Amino acid sequence: MVKGKITEDPAPGVGNGGRRSGPPGSSAPSSASSTPTSSSGASGSSEPSGGSSGSSGSAASVGPSGSASAPASGSASGGGTSGAATDAEAAKLQRKRTLKDAGRELLLVALLFGVYKLGRGLVSGETSAAYANAKQLLTMQKDLRLPDEAAFQEWFMQSHTAVLMCNKYYAYVHFPATVAFLLWLWIRHRDHYRWVRNILAVMTGIALIIHMLVPLAPPRMMPGFTDTGKDSGDSPYAGAGAKIANQFAAMPSLHVGWAVVVALGMAVVWRTATGPSRRIASWAVWLHPAITLLVVVVTANHYWLDAVVALLLLVFALAVLPGPGQRPGAGLPRRIPAPRTAR
Repeated sequence: MVKGKITEDPAPGVGNGGRRSGPPGSSAPSSASSTPTSSSGASGSSEPSGGSSGSSGSAASVGPSGSASAPASGSASGGGTSGAATDAEAAKLQRKRTLKDAGRELLLVALLFGVYKLGRGLVSGETSAAYANAKQLLTMQKDLRLPDEAAFQEWFMQSHTAVLMCNKYYAYVHFPATVAFLLWLWIRHRDHYRWVRNILAVMTGIALIIHMLVPLAPPRMMPGFTDTGKDSGDSPYAGAGAKIANQFAAMPSLHVGWAVVVALGMAVVWRTATGPSRRIASWAVWLHPAITLLVVVVTANHYWLDAVVALLLLVFALAVLPGPGQRPGAGLPRRIPAPRTAR
């Protein structure tokens, strides 16, 4: 050994910087990480903390067993910051996606409504055909022994309050209730919303074709009936409404059809409800289509068969459209496979 220089591995007492603290004749492993104890623990002296711990803020500290552990403060604060940033970005993306979906749905509904209004306007001048079809329909209902709408209306007209409430229900409940129901589904039950929206689109599209092919004058335009909406001042077809609406689009009754869809949609959403109030509400919603049927007859806006055809359209839409959570085409009948021949 040459004096002043280390020719052997440093002893356990050697600290940082190569300074010896033990006897010159002892030998130790070449690295502190391979020893079971720390260098400072063996010599009883403390480790200097001037340059190793203050520069980066993430220096490891050596424990009694020789294992290094990173300080918890830096990693915890960094993880919390990155997690908060991730949550904020996810919330921002969710808001953008929600606004995009809402804009697309509003555009789709506006487009469907515009096409429907345009189609109804194309046949608004078929006066002679509309009256002729109404006479044939009344004869058909008489042959089928359906109740007489004129006698039904006359019985209700004994109460001015009842007729007034029926006209208000027809004018102010039908469309707002449907819009509110769709909005509730879109916010709370998005999968059911798509199902109901598609049902309404199919029904309304087919109804538009029927309106163009079979114009039909409503009962209030036929002899023996009273236009109670015009008498009470709550008719949606008076004033500006007469220029917008097609008065010969009585077949089918979308008032009844849409009301049944609203009741059906709410019953499907609440069919697995556990609370007694929701179970009762799932049955009470069927009062809406029942009252709507009563209202359209009392106000002489639709015939009985108008409601029947609307229900047939609903059955067709349910048959061809997949239910909530089902794959497309699930509602269609499956193709029967060809029989196998023995070889």
